[in-house]
Amino acid sequence: PLWGRYRGLEVASPPFSSGPQIIEMLQVLEHFDLRELGLNTPEYIDTFARIQRATFADTVRTKGVRREEAQLLEEKLIRPERALYWAERIKAGDRVVVQGGAVDSGTTHLTCMDGEHNIVSFTHSIGSLAGSGVVTPGLGFLYNNFLGHFNPLPGHPDSIVAGKQLGGGPPTILFKRGEPYIAIGAPGGSRIMTAMVQSIVNVVDHGMDMGEAVTEPRLHSEEEQLVYLEPALPESTAQALRDMGNDVHRSSYQARVQAIRVRSDTGELEAGPDPRGGAGVGQYP
Repeated sequence: PLWGRYRGLEVASPPFSSGPQIIEMLQVLEHFDLRELGLNTPEYIDTFARIQRATFADTVRTKGVRREEAQLLEEKLIRPERALYWAERIKAGDRVVVQGGAVDSGTTHLTCMDGEHNIVSFTHSIGSLAGSGVVTPGLGFLYNNFLGHFNPLPGHPDSIVAGKQLGGGPPTILFKRGEPYIAIGAPGGSRIMTAMVQSIVNVVDHGMDMGEAVTEPRLHSEEEQLVYLEPALPESTAQALRDMGNDVHRSSYQARVQAIRVRSDTGELEAGPDPRGGAGVGQYP
């Protein structure tokens, strides 16, 4: 895995996926006093949205490149110097206007942990709804349609060339003093990364339990100055964001985060099942 840090915690996320974006976003956020900004105030959402767009602008550079090239880019993106670069630009007033990607569905995620804190955080995706629509007789599963993420024209970094591959989802584990603290992942296309980071921040910066953290209303921003707010956030907040220059839209489409935290005080496991996905929790025995 790739390793980063956030508020003294170690963050592990897979390479050749959206893992570098999770780490980069958290490391940029570390340069801001989120408690002082106030949870989900217009200033908080505006800052968070610009940080989200900044990391999408970086991550798109790793899309569809060869593994060796992606590795070099990812190592640059998770360096503290890159986080400082974006933090300084954002604090200086940069609106961070970028081109983003598309929304996908057709993904599922499972997070589980046993009594000894062994963890599985697993994301499986077929891309958009029904994937490629192709099933091999006798096998019974759909193939994904991720070839659609490549550029059909030659001569571009993400052109279709044999040997290239796209990364998957970014299931992530945070460690406190070397021990597992939070295991987290989600389905939800490009909303996965932003939903996961907001859930982590809600625990680490705002003191929520894991269930509260995944339930709190969210924002998402990845292109131009579009900011998607969940309906639960007040219209006064939306209007204040428009006054700042954001193009605000309402959207109930967000990732469905599934997370588990190991409570530092008791060592007990604390589930965070997203109500957007039915809030299901399984326990055995």
